[in-house]
Amino acid sequence: MEFYAPWCPFCQRLEPTWNELPNRLKEKGVDTKIARMNVDTYTDYGERFGVTGFPTLMLFRDGRPVGQKTGLTDMATLMKYAGYQETGPLGLGGSKAELNLVLGGDQVAAAADELNELRRMINGEVDGDKAAALAHIDAVERLFAKRAL
Repeated sequence: MEFYAPWCPFCQRLEPTWNELPNRLKEKGVDTKIARMNVDTYTDYGERFGVTGFPTLMLFRDGRPVGQKTGLTDMATLMKYAGYQETGPLGLGGSKAELNLVLGGDQVAAAADELNELRRMINGEVDGDKAAALAHIDAVERLFAKRAL
């Protein structure tokens, strides 16, 4: 998902590449959905997902964000981010999901705040769906456990 603003010059420069990305992924047999969202129109989504710069590219798995990249990028990087890696000289690579998750200080603080709020929900300190909170925490822990391997 690309979160963009129509007035952003970096978003405007990325647009042709972003529009070509679905075709390139299809050619390589990568089943990844590509979408764009104008956060000037849908401001609540930008706020919900912590978009602070443009363009912000967010990778979702099973409906949940699992990675974020902000700024202008090229086709090769987009292909890799979306799950395709070119085959190297030894025949290594191919269609393999790669996630290079880099969080800035504000994003780390926001994630920590969200996890604390989920823990408070599980402990009954605030109202909310405890099962959903547990599932969300488990998903985050699995993501970071995979990255530690």
